[in-house]
Amino acid sequence: MTTATKYKTYPKYKPSGIDWLDDIPDEWEVKNVMYQYRLKNGYAFKTEDFVDDGVPIVKMSNLKDGRLDFESSSKIPESICLKDFEIQSGDLLIGLSGSIENFATAKESDLPCQLNQRVGKFLIIDGNSKKFLQYFLESKVYREQVFILSNGSTIMNVSTEQIEHLKMFVPPIEDQKSIADFLDRETAKIDEMVAKKEKMIDLLKEKRQALITHAVTKGLDPKAKLKSSGIDWLGDIPEGWEVKRLRFVIKTNPSKQETKVNSPEIEVSFIPMEAVSEEGEIDLSTTKMIEDVIDGYTYFRDGDVVIAKITPCFENGKGAIMHNLTNGVGFGTTEFHVLRSSNIDSKYLYLITRIYPFRAFGEVNMKGAAGQKRVPEDFIKDFSLGVPRIDEQKKIVAFLDRETAKIDGMMKKVEMQIEKLQEYRQALITSAVTGKIMVN
Repeated sequence: MTTATKYKTYPKYKPSGIDWLDDIPDEWEVKNVMYQYRLKNGYAFKTEDFVDDGVPIVKMSNLKDGRLDFESSSKIPESICLKDFEIQSGDLLIGLSGSIENFATAKESDLPCQLNQRVGKFLIIDGNSKKFLQYFLESKVYREQVFILSNGSTIMNVSTEQIEHLKMFVPPIEDQKSIADFLDRETAKIDEMVAKKEKMIDLLKEKRQALITHAVTKGLDPKAKLKSSGIDWLGDIPEGWEVKRLRFVIKTNPSKQETKVNSPEIEVSFIPMEAVSEEGEIDLSTTKMIEDVIDGYTYFRDGDVVIAKITPCFENGKGAIMHNLTNGVGFGTTEFHVLRSSNIDSKYLYLITRIYPFRAFGEVNMKGAAGQKRVPEDFIKDFSLGVPRIDEQKKIVAFLDRETAKIDGMMKKVEMQIEKLQEYRQALITSAVTGKIMVN
């Protein structure tokens, strides 16, 4: 049901007085934001003052999904904190660079923290509703104006003065509060439905992972005769399988010398880390000449399996089997390990890198400093499991292709439902804060 059919409209409307804005309810006005709320910019704290243990400063990157996230944050000593830039519980903050959705409301648990440059704090004038302002920031009418200010880019870069001069629909204060209360109730219902569907996606992902792990470690025949693998985590395996370390069925990180047969001016695929998804998808839109990537990048070719070796990309499952590379050749980030099958089906090899034990033990065996830990090549070579004959590998691959496609289809449907709910949520907010619907 659309917002237009579910809710009543106001009894009387009048022209907004602005060409690109629709009519507004008779008792409403259109004003610049600055006449309802002022926006205070943050302070330019110096990088050299940052410490490991201190008071967090709020940067644009800390504003996430309407809340403050200090998982990675810069800190300053308490001795240089400034009272003028102290954030209070309930403060509504907005990023002046970055995403259009860059805003958050500070909570008691976020304190103490300080307001950094390129983040603004709204000051309320004459009893106007802070919550109504928050919903205005989520509305389409706000985002369209910011989109124009930032030259049509979703990367926002605006000033406090520009935000203060944006147009907003202003109902009487008592109506602002009624609209905010209504949207609190209705968006909470939508958010609950979204959360349930996101949980469903998590369960489907777990089912997918369990399906792959079972097929690759136990096979497809539940009646198969079993034998001990001699590996604690693996337990029994089908009788015809052979326990092997991967080093005996793969080669790792092949030499770039293979490309010497190609002209240095030949075009090849270029794949940075962001071009590989956690679901094995590859963005092949970028190409470069071999001579431009032969030094300083990782080499692979069609049929190779690449996996991220650095945290958190490895734990998140970034990896893929390379296919359809330009001229069959690709180069990418040095944060890839390359696995090439020799006595194993390449698609089956990719599935081995997807099973839970491979990821879990790989994480445990990472080396390096915090935030820069990497899976060593030797871990991959020494990873042991039961390996079936090639014909059985191919049957397992075909089975998992079919079954995971079904799960992926279900996840896609749920993701589309979430997208529809989020679209409805924004449409409801926009309709309420622009007077298209009457909420009381």
